Amino acid sequence: MAGRAECAHTEGMNEKVDLRKTLDSYAARRGELREVELPARNYLMFDGHGDPNTSPEFEAALRALYPIAYGLKFRSKRELGRDYVVPPLEGLWWAEDMAAFTSGRDKAQWDWTLMLLVPDWLGAADVEVARAGALAKAEKAEKAEKAAGTGRRSASEAAAGTGAGDGTATGDGISAAAGTGAGGGTGAGGRTAEAVGRLGEVRFASLEEGRCVQTLHVGSFDGEGPVIARMHAFIAEQGLELAGTHHEIYLSDTRRTAPAKLRTILRQPVRAVG
Repeated sequence: MAGRAECAHTEGMNEKVDLRKTLDSYAARRGELREVELPARNYLMFDGHGDPNTSPEFEAALRALYPIAYGLKFRSKRELGRDYVVPPLEGLWWAEDMAAFTSGRDKAQWDWTLMLLVPDWLGAADVEVARAGALAKAEKAEKAEKAAGTGRRSASEAAAGTGAGDGTATGDGISAAAGTGAGGGTGAGGRTAEAVGRLGEVRFASLEEGRCVQTLHVGSFDGEGPVIARMHAFIAEQGLELAGTHHEIYLSDTRRTAPAKLRTILRQPVRAVG
């Protein structure tokens, strides 16, 4: 933990804050299983179910989360003079039968919550302002598409107001929309109308994981199984037990990174047995 602060308030007001470099929770090494103690943090969240590679819900989650996240970023820079890099995408993953997640890897049975961290100087009121701005931009784009009879910009690009990804990472089954705030510039009016509705499903909530074990997985998402098994064995050896939902943090951009080189933090909340 040395050299890292778990609070971004120490950053200069005029500097662009990169939480990946200031929060210990983003520190992990390949092959190293370590314990971390994490405070409660606020996130934008979107809940869904199904295979992230094929589920329309997964893409809908991305198209709803990023416009609000970028709205928050721009509001912070404009109103507070505090610019920051939009943090990497994160996900909570589970299944009713956990064997479908840990060993069977039956993705159709998976439940998930996609998340983007909200800096601690921003709150619920800021999220609602960003949501309102994203809705207004999406509705404007929808009207323009209807008038033109076709859509040149996707809903998420129009709502985010940018084609810049700001270094945002993408994760399992995530399209280019995740990394750019854009949907590739090919969205039609139907997608815009859908985005207007799905923005309301993004919730602002706190996640308090406390004591956790985490490590860095380098490789494809389908190759996570053995690493998760080693993590669970390590947890048991330390006299601990699982105490929360499997958590992943996507540090690589899948559009620019070969599957064998993808970097993903794997995290498991734990507690002492008994």
